[in-house]
Amino acid sequence: MPINRLASVGSPEIKALPVLSQSSDTRGHDFSGFPNLRVHTKRHTVVENYSPSRVHHYAGLLNKSASLAAEHQARLQPIVDAWKARQIEIHSDRAQGPRSIIELLLRTLPHGLTSDTHGPDEILNAILDSAQGQALGALLQKSNEAMPASTSAYEALLTAVLLDVDPAGGPQRNSLASYSLRQQSNWGRSAPDIVKDFESYLTPRFGEAIAKVAVFLLLSVSAPEFLVKDLPSTLVYGSHQWATFSAAVARIEAGQPGSAASMSYCAVMALDEIEPVSVAEKRQQQFAQMTAVIDWAIANGVILENSDDAYSAADIERAVDAMQAQHEILADSVTALSTPMPTRRELALTELRRVYGIENQHFFEQRLLADTVPGSPGRKAYSLLDIYMSGDLGKHFWISRDADFDTVKVNVGLPKLKNIKREFEDKFNDYIQDLNGAFNAQFKYQLSLLPAEDRRLIEYGKVTTFELGFPDRHQGPVSPDHKINTYINSGAILFRADLDGKVCHYLYSPVQGRIIKDADPSRPGLQFPGSRLYFSIPRPDSPEGKEPAVTILWQALGTPWPEENPIDFAALSIYPSRSLQAGTSKPYPVTPPDTFTSPKSGQLAAAIGAYYTRGLQEAKVTANGTTEQEREEHLSNAVNQFF
Repeated sequence: MPINRLASVGSPEIKALPVLSQSSDTRGHDFSGFPNLRVHTKRHTVVENYSPSRVHHYAGLLNKSASLAAEHQARLQPIVDAWKARQIEIHSDRAQGPRSIIELLLRTLPHGLTSDTHGPDEILNAILDSAQGQALGALLQKSNEAMPASTSAYEALLTAVLLDVDPAGGPQRNSLASYSLRQQSNWGRSAPDIVKDFESYLTPRFGEAIAKVAVFLLLSVSAPEFLVKDLPSTLVYGSHQWATFSAAVARIEAGQPGSAASMSYCAVMALDEIEPVSVAEKRQQQFAQMTAVIDWAIANGVILENSDDAYSAADIERAVDAMQAQHEILADSVTALSTPMPTRRELALTELRRVYGIENQHFFEQRLLADTVPGSPGRKAYSLLDIYMSGDLGKHFWISRDADFDTVKVNVGLPKLKNIKREFEDKFNDYIQDLNGAFNAQFKYQLSLLPAEDRRLIEYGKVTTFELGFPDRHQGPVSPDHKINTYINSGAILFRADLDGKVCHYLYSPVQGRIIKDADPSRPGLQFPGSRLYFSIPRPDSPEGKEPAVTILWQALGTPWPEENPIDFAALSIYPSRSLQAGTSKPYPVTPPDTFTSPKSGQLAAAIGAYYTRGLQEAKVTANGTTEQEREEHLSNAVNQFF
């Protein structure tokens, strides 16, 4: 990668990191509710043009603050069963199997209202407002044994519908109708993909159309963050960005239940920028953040999930500390990647301003100084900057020809200046170290966003890294607008993971800020020099969900190119590592790997970082520069060596 592009490198997700950290006084305190948290101050933000057209809170009597007692829930069932039997009899339904309240109410609506033409929220609202729905709500409302006396018909109906969809009792935050949102297979996946999987899970029970409505209802009550609109394509469950986002949704829902599902991602994050005012709002914000931290810690292998969703003070401390540590590392990496490369000239000018004052900086590059008095024959004058950068401060008594920046002022300041050559060496070495750490952190962060299956494959499998480029000849017909070109042109690395015969390939580019998995890993490829990989990149808008496959050849150095079957790209093995290629011996740990901090991720990240910083030594020569005196000295040495 060209060095001049390093400042532009960085994952966009890092900008959305949470600002949560644990204060030093929480150790040893009671965590029965949630820990005292130190939340960095945010600016007050005015959110304009936000007015949801219709806010629905679908929890009925199953909300967390006043949930319907189990005995009342049990009394609902006979009433609902009797109503269902009458509806089936009225509609002469001879089909076998149970029928949901949603399906039976949907039958009473006009035929134009279908899942193909209307969203699940529209269908849900229609059946709740229907005559049959209101009649069922009134029937349940009148049953004093089943419902509290103050229950409205709408609340009664919603309660019955929720219990019909999820008999376990409604708003279980991470287990809805026996579907676990927090399951490992959801780690590293986008919200729309998880919602589709949830719908598929309920389809055998309800049918495809009703499953969409049921999923919308359950998520609205328990996990509305999955329903927010216009989510970024890079937002995945288990990431820092998801933790920030889900905490923002929880905070909004605490103040206005049911509102988040009608909002966009940008609107949610803008509202979250407004600081809490009251004590209750601050407590809501802290609790929302704590819940998000627990979810993040489980998805990142920091703590183990408990079936009752209760966690000890030690678990919470470990989760908060791990998130804060990762946040600080990633924030430092963004700073390092955006820091300009130090040059000897700029460092020298900064030091001259410190010693001589900014008011004299216009003198620094003027040729005022020489080792002879002004007017002497053959007087050769240099600038103060040239003399300082050349390390020539003490060789002569430098005489100035300018009365405003005179000889006394110049020579008084010279002993106060730092050794600029040593200063440049130190600063540039720090820059290299910081940049290496930044690339390592960015790559490990992208690894941590992968689904759990891929993280396990990379953590315990044999891993090999490859550099990609265009072949010298016999190039394949890859399309110029193929998505892979944006990765190749920005310096992508290909790496291969092999665990117990299962092989997957991944493409990583720090400029793109993503790791892309081969969309069709049925043909392993790249197992020995001369083998081919047909790599496919996912693309949701393509008919098959992926770009046309490109041909990548593992070309060993010094071997001839193939005369037939042109290839699109060449892969050369780089930074071979015995430990990376050895893999982990069985049995593999049952717990998911903490990818961001694991030694295996660190080794792989070090190889990746070495690749992207490989040109820094050449860049150092340019950053060091040469002065006029140094050029004259080089010329003199060359002439002397010739003679």
